[in-house]
Amino acid sequence: MIKGLRAVRTSTTFFADDDVFWAPTLLSHFLAPFEDPKVGAVGGLQTLERKQHPNCWDFLGTIYLERRKFELAATNSVDGGVGCLSGRTLAIRTGIIQNEQFISQLLEEKWLGFLPLVAADDDNFVTRYLVNHGWKIAIQFTKEAELTTTLEDNPKFLAQCIRWRRTTWRSNFTSLFIDRVIWRDQPWSTYALHLSSFNPPALIMDPLLGYSLFRAIEASGPDSCFPSISASLVLFLLWVAFTKTVKSVGHFRQYPADLKFLPLFFFTLQKTGWGGGRSEVVSDDEKHGEDGLRPSAPEDIEAGSTYAELKRARCSGIDIHLLGEKVKGLTNLSRAASPVFDLELGGKNRLVRDPDML
Repeated sequence: MIKGLRAVRTSTTFFADDDVFWAPTLLSHFLAPFEDPKVGAVGGLQTLERKQHPNCWDFLGTIYLERRKFELAATNSVDGGVGCLSGRTLAIRTGIIQNEQFISQLLEEKWLGFLPLVAADDDNFVTRYLVNHGWKIAIQFTKEAELTTTLEDNPKFLAQCIRWRRTTWRSNFTSLFIDRVIWRDQPWSTYALHLSSFNPPALIMDPLLGYSLFRAIEASGPDSCFPSISASLVLFLLWVAFTKTVKSVGHFRQYPADLKFLPLFFFTLQKTGWGGGRSEVVSDDEKHGEDGLRPSAPEDIEAGSTYAELKRARCSGIDIHLLGEKVKGLTNLSRAASPVFDLELGGKNRLVRDPDML
């Protein structure tokens, strides 16, 4: 990544994951905030690619992104705070990321100042770096700046959640107690985002709150100003339900059929390795075939397949990386459609296979 950053010649650099689809107007809307010289980076809204028949994992992924949109809109509007500037798509001033201080800190990032990180979380690092150096982070809350993405639609989604949760705890701890800039510059986000990430899981905390309410009313006696125990607990449950669903009201209005998944709201899904996809690294001794490389994808893929469907069909065990629109008319993804990128990994030249943009 650093080699690529140093080669950039434009004033603005875009980072994008291989499973995002941009709105046609996204580019211009991401560039607009840079008219303010104090804006260092720009992010946008994210929506999960909608399937015709979503399952419970699709629903949890959708709600995760919906809640994140709600929180971003609130904190960024109040004091400019952002929990994490997502690397799925972000735009940043090239001068920031080509600064040798940025590069050295990214490569040598340590937790608590002395514990080396085996797999640094670049999204959180970039966010903290911008805040610590006085740059504004702009979020474009418009449909024109929206991107569509994919998440795991199976139990692997839990692995993604675990990774997100761990990196959030680690990064927020660093922001709160090592960097400490957010206490002064983003007081509301400090309370609403960073401190709240250390709250106990709702699956534990909510029953304890209900039990505490029950014991308090029971001990207050018949002359207390509280309503009856049963009425109080009903009100408590309604309040809990409201706080868990208010961020997703817009989604349920658009897709009322998803109300059948509502009980999943009451279970909090809280490895620093990537929980999702990976590129397969082909070492020198693994090469074979006429061109010295093995095929990088299944032989038969249905025409009209989406990125998510291609990813699930990885018979060879590697990801199928595509940028742009849904694939149309694809019937045979072979070596001919798979350019090779030569990377230096671990001091040894190896080959990473990625299908061509279609």
